[in-house]
Amino acid sequence: MTTVIQATQVTKTFGDLLAINDLSLEIYTGELFALVGPDGAGKTTTLRLLSGVMLPDRGEIKIKEYSTRTQFKEVQSVLGYMPQELGLYHDLTVMENISFYADLYEVPKDEGKKRLDELLTITGLVAFTRRRAGNLSGGMRQKLGLICALIHSPEILILDEPTTGVDPVSRDDFWQILVQLQKAGMTIVVATSYLDEAERAQRVGLMYQGKLQKVDSLRELKKPLVGRVLEITSPISRLLKERLEGIAGIRHIFLKGNSLRIIGEDLENIKKAIYTALSPQAVSFEMKEVTPTLEDVFIESIKVRLLQKGFLIK
Repeated sequence: MTTVIQATQVTKTFGDLLAINDLSLEIYTGELFALVGPDGAGKTTTLRLLSGVMLPDRGEIKIKEYSTRTQFKEVQSVLGYMPQELGLYHDLTVMENISFYADLYEVPKDEGKKRLDELLTITGLVAFTRRRAGNLSGGMRQKLGLICALIHSPEILILDEPTTGVDPVSRDDFWQILVQLQKAGMTIVVATSYLDEAERAQRVGLMYQGKLQKVDSLRELKKPLVGRVLEITSPISRLLKERLEGIAGIRHIFLKGNSLRIIGEDLENIKKAIYTALSPQAVSFEMKEVTPTLEDVFIESIKVRLLQKGFLIK
């Protein structure tokens, strides 16, 4: 595997706040990499550093062979960056916004026309080029922002929570586009607060308080939890949580929709204890062992630290 992004012992502070703490990370050519963590974990700052928009206090970042400190123009030629706050002009049309970014990146007219046709097709915005950006839906604005980030044909795409506040159908459409781009050979780094989205990545980085806690493939991240996750479904799941929290062997128990997720060390003994605790009360429930999800990994590796410090994850 060829390394296309390399961060080495990167630190960033804002006054007394240590935003990024000794970050070292390698991202490989052609992979889809997801960065997840709670609000304030340092995801946005990390992406700003990786894109060269912000410089680290200490450490080095290279995009391909280019240093973000001394070769910013070269970095920008191979990288597309889509921040949370899109730099779109709402009073300009879709085409006018794209033309502005094409000029900004000094894209040749003939090359830009071919690239534009491709991007309008994959995003489904062909019929909306004359519509003002301010009149687009949230999902369509995100697609326009994506076109603007890709108009100069970068090899690497960095996106900061691109589907936040977008409806589920538009979210899925957007991710279908990302998967299509990645299959065509593009390296994609995306920060997301939606753990189901991160499940589509080849590798995932878990962040907490500016520290990269774990980086690995989904399979490897989930491996320690295989055979350790139970799901209980009941009309009174919230009440059941209170009744079951004291059972020996349960490490974490949390609500997920109308069900309870339980992470434990010895599921057979935990199951017996649950039946013993609930059977005399004639409680209606279904219990089964389930495949661990990225959310389970997140809870196991990060939420326990947040709870110890008195914070909550929404």
